[in-house]
Amino acid sequence: MDSKKKNRGIRARNAWKNLKPCHPGLEMTGDAFPGFFDEHELILDSSTVASNKSRLNFRASMIVDRNRHAIEGKRILDIACHDARFSVAAVAMGGARQVVGVEAREDVADRGRANIKQLGYSEDRISILCADMMEALPKFEPGEFDTVFLLGILYHTARHYEIAQMIGRLKPKYIVIDSNVLTDQSEPMVKLKWEGTFNDGNIWDGDRTKVISALPSEAALQYYFADVGYKSERILPDVAIPRPAKAYFIGSRVTMLATRETA
Repeated sequence: MDSKKKNRGIRARNAWKNLKPCHPGLEMTGDAFPGFFDEHELILDSSTVASNKSRLNFRASMIVDRNRHAIEGKRILDIACHDARFSVAAVAMGGARQVVGVEAREDVADRGRANIKQLGYSEDRISILCADMMEALPKFEPGEFDTVFLLGILYHTARHYEIAQMIGRLKPKYIVIDSNVLTDQSEPMVKLKWEGTFNDGNIWDGDRTKVISALPSEAALQYYFADVGYKSERILPDVAIPRPAKAYFIGSRVTMLATRETA
């Protein structure tokens, strides 16, 4: 390797050290972050979508550990549950009473079911409904779930307001949101783009090869859910953020808890 290529490699590896935190007090560390998925590695093998173990361990600490009061003993609806990674974490790590996942792609839903079975959970405890979330949500009954997970899905669709309305009809006490967001934007805004539907990490939309998705600001998410009776608050990391999860450090991804304020 010539010296120019070597220097470029060194600069690339060290670039994260120059990133600016989105909030005072946030810290970032190296690649390692121990946690839940160290003992559930079979889930990592079931998908290539954002399956870095340290990143998932950090996300589990934000989504489950920091929201234990919204998960323990609760009935959870996990929208766009993918391979059931956080459905399993909600039960095994958070003590959820029951989780129903919704996943549009049949092959991905089957992988999630295989994970659930291999980990020894019954369908009464964790199950997956293979369906488009926009078709599934109207079929659930108000009061059927205590908590709804919206993890890694809202920036893959432009139908945020419809989703908020459908969830509001169900009247869960809590909504746990984990999403990419617009950075440096305090106003309720979205940025539209075309998104392909060709891989497991993108939106599913029947036979269409591309659809419009929308990247929301944090304020936009607060507006959507406020309209259906929820107060949303961002959860700031209370531990050093591993480098693979740097999006949380720079503020391009957030974890939020929305709590129902009306009866």
